[in-house]
Amino acid sequence: MRRWLGVGLVLCMVMASLPVLAGKGPVLIPVAREGKWGYIDGKGKFVIAPQFDEASHFSEGLASVTKERQVGYIDPKGKLVIGHQFADGWAFSDGLAAVRQTRDGPWGFIDKQGKVAIDYQFLFAYPFKEGLAGVMDADQKWGYADKSGKMVIAPQFDGYSPGEFSQGLAVAQVGERCGYIDRQGSWQIKPEYDRCHYFLDGLAPVDRDGKAGFVDQQGKVVIALEYDGAYWFREGLAPVRRGEKWGFINRQNKFVIEPIFTDASGFYEGIANVRNDGSWFFIDKKGKRLFGEDFTGSGMFVNGFGTVSREGKEMVIDKKGKVIYSK
Repeated sequence: MRRWLGVGLVLCMVMASLPVLAGKGPVLIPVAREGKWGYIDGKGKFVIAPQFDEASHFSEGLASVTKERQVGYIDPKGKLVIGHQFADGWAFSDGLAAVRQTRDGPWGFIDKQGKVAIDYQFLFAYPFKEGLAGVMDADQKWGYADKSGKMVIAPQFDGYSPGEFSQGLAVAQVGERCGYIDRQGSWQIKPEYDRCHYFLDGLAPVDRDGKAGFVDQQGKVVIALEYDGAYWFREGLAPVRRGEKWGFINRQNKFVIEPIFTDASGFYEGIANVRNDGSWFFIDKKGKRLFGEDFTGSGMFVNGFGTVSREGKEMVIDKKGKVIYSK
């Protein structure tokens, strides 16, 4: 049975289409025009011309971009800092990026000058979080390496992705059950759940026997496993599903926004996207509908901008609902 441990891969994929800060510089938003990707600023003006086959978000001052199926890294001015030479590459985190040279080859880590910092040796590798990176060995077991490449937690865990460390704990799976380990690899919360998510603001959503709730970092169930689905608390509210409908609860387990939506995301910058009858729209923390528009797809707001789609067009909008870019 497949179980998704945390959402590292999903978030990386989602965030690649959202605006983020290039270090302390201006907002740079990856967008496509006529099949090529470039970057626009907060006014919708191209500051890095469309030229890439793929483009991701900036992280720690660099962004991975692809040409002819080769990944390289650019700076916020569009300068190619690390040449197109990798088959795959994650974003930089803690000063290193996980890369591999061929599609079927092993993964290693490079620094911001493109030098190999940890040799190519892993069957798979995830970005560093809190000084440790989840890596898979030849036996398809997950462990954790530090930035010198030393295995500080021996490969021993199952699953299709490692739990990234968040607030000192990481999701880990043994067999069909998941729990949480500390930085020494010891169980802080024993593997007794069917599905585990990483910690955020001191709480983590967990599922067991088809019901979801929240635990704290000591493993205490602080919100009973009474819901049919749950995501993280963000900005004081968490989306939870009761039956087929999603709503939002506070940390006292009281519904602030009643379960009336067919899907929902968490709040980012005071705005959440929700869905009803196949259409997405945005709400504030009181459940009030924003912008008066329906979309066929929408993403979270980051640094004041969100991505949406409508009638086959992909757009970037600001927090007033103004379209700054459309293709």
